[in-house]
Amino acid sequence: MKRFTLLILTTMMSATLFAQSSVNSDVKLLPSNPTALIRFTAKPDPSIGEFKMPKASVPGINQPSGSSATLKTSGLRESEAIIGNTIYDLQTNRAIGNRFLRNSDGTMSAIWTTLCEGGNSGTDRGTGYNYYDGTAWLPADCHKIEPLNRAGFPNIAITATGKEVVLAHSSTNGGMLLTSRPTKGTGAWTEDPTILGNFPDDTWSHLVAGGADGNSLHAIWNASGVSSNEYCGQLSPVVYSRSLDQGVTWPILRQCLALIDTPFYLGFSAEDYSIDSHGDSVAILVGDWTTDLVLLKSADNGDTWTKQIILEFYQPLYDELTMTIDTDADGTADIIPVPDGDGRVYFDNTGMIHVVFSEVFISDLDDAGGVGYYPDADGGIWYWNESMGSGAPILIAAAEDLNGDGILNYPVGSAAGDYYGSGTYGGGLSIQPTMGFDASNNMFVSYATYDETADTLLGAGHRHVYVIGSYDGGVSWSAPFDIVPTIAEGGDGEFQEAVFACMAKRVDGDIHIIYQRDQGPGHSLSNLPTEVEWNTAPSDIVYVAVTQGDLTSTGIISSVSFSVSQNLPNPVNGQTIFNVTLPKASQVGVRLIDVVGQDVFALKTSNYSSGQHAINLDCSKLTAGVYFYEVTVGNEKVTKKMIVE
Repeated sequence: MKRFTLLILTTMMSATLFAQSSVNSDVKLLPSNPTALIRFTAKPDPSIGEFKMPKASVPGINQPSGSSATLKTSGLRESEAIIGNTIYDLQTNRAIGNRFLRNSDGTMSAIWTTLCEGGNSGTDRGTGYNYYDGTAWLPADCHKIEPLNRAGFPNIAITATGKEVVLAHSSTNGGMLLTSRPTKGTGAWTEDPTILGNFPDDTWSHLVAGGADGNSLHAIWNASGVSSNEYCGQLSPVVYSRSLDQGVTWPILRQCLALIDTPFYLGFSAEDYSIDSHGDSVAILVGDWTTDLVLLKSADNGDTWTKQIILEFYQPLYDELTMTIDTDADGTADIIPVPDGDGRVYFDNTGMIHVVFSEVFISDLDDAGGVGYYPDADGGIWYWNESMGSGAPILIAAAEDLNGDGILNYPVGSAAGDYYGSGTYGGGLSIQPTMGFDASNNMFVSYATYDETADTLLGAGHRHVYVIGSYDGGVSWSAPFDIVPTIAEGGDGEFQEAVFACMAKRVDGDIHIIYQRDQGPGHSLSNLPTEVEWNTAPSDIVYVAVTQGDLTSTGIISSVSFSVSQNLPNPVNGQTIFNVTLPKASQVGVRLIDVVGQDVFALKTSNYSSGQHAINLDCSKLTAGVYFYEVTVGNEKVTKKMIVE
């Protein structure tokens, strides 16, 4: 479990590699920027009416960027439409839900958590909705589809008959709320707060339609998300439910999944899971900061399951209240990279499973305070598919050096700790990946990451939404494409925060995405007072169509082709430095080798953004002689010789 009261410990970490006589490090080093460790000591509680509109305002910030659903063209890049707005601007705690569907007939259904300006979060929150009928979107507004119940964090599925089903959690009667109508895009919605039982602890559901006939519904959620009550012998277990008749009956309800039950894990957290289907095949991905990243797969429409661990956490049954993360057993808490809990799982058109997730750096400096994370660590977006077997996931994207100065320019935030270098979303700089596939099975990934060229007038940086694509099964990926239009393109991207993107799984000549956009980083439910203050205006829910031509125009990066400079000074008897220049975000490993080929120093691969990075070596304790420093990026290696006097 991750708990949510903030304590700040300012930590200086260095990206310098220090040569030693015999060292093997498991721990990735953080960037050279000052970073603040955020401690969570209370879980989010979506059932309370915690949302309050602050009286203060930030000039120029508390205005929505638009409220029209009219499709418009931004220069020659892309078409976008504002399809809704909301004052409740937290759309997920971790993984993006199934919130946007593009149907085979070209229609589209989009949902989000909504609250109209002036509304009461304790009663008026619900599911915002818009529909594209193949020609136009409905008028944009903030209304919710559940007038009788408070709801939040919805997911949508459409069965083979065209029935629209929305699943959200509700505090009105407690537990899960099922809202549906027989025909997509039209007709009255029917709310059913009892069909899934009255279990007030049930929260944060994910939903997908499946089955050989397309009329099954598969759902997962957290069965004790807002309490300390155990279920399945766990705190915050992930449970599974299934209907074979479009949600009329649920013969499998709140089932404990044995493969992720008490013998293996203590519990999970808020929305650190996702689900997808392909005919009778169903896949569930689940994983938190301190658990394995686990893939469950069923070939019989959810009757039985198999398990595969994609990434293993170093300590089974890790308890953050009684244990410390100390991978090298040196008595000091480590800072380690882990999956962020926002992973998404997908079947492609052939039935192969694909996984995307982001990375965050965590630490546990004592046994009492719980695990904390570094929001401005140099994490990235990672990718894995079934053809990789037990192979490690690969890094496919990260925050980029957009101004080309060799540094990821990152504001440090407030000395008082009332805001950080960018908005806090419970993860790193690069977050919230989603995927789509076209008819040729080419794959596309959207994600939000820090944009160093966007507005810092508030003293904090902004994120934008980017898209990358692969036309060779994930071997190579396009350069990132920023979907937020700039002023020159008819937008206001230089002053906008764009997050919570959801890509429609079905891609044609266009890649279809919805996302949330406003002018203030972070969200209005933050524990940071300044972040709350600059998020008082409604946020726009934006639809955008990115053409594949726009994406491929950025270029396909087929190999890393990085460069490594000669170290200076050379010969050296103390400190020496060399540069690694990367054309794209990459995993970088460095080894120092002696003249007979023995490792003197090795560092596990770390993530670096595109651009030039200075690597320092401390050679003061080395015996005089010839050495080689070897830099590895992907399958490429560059080796350079140096002399120690």
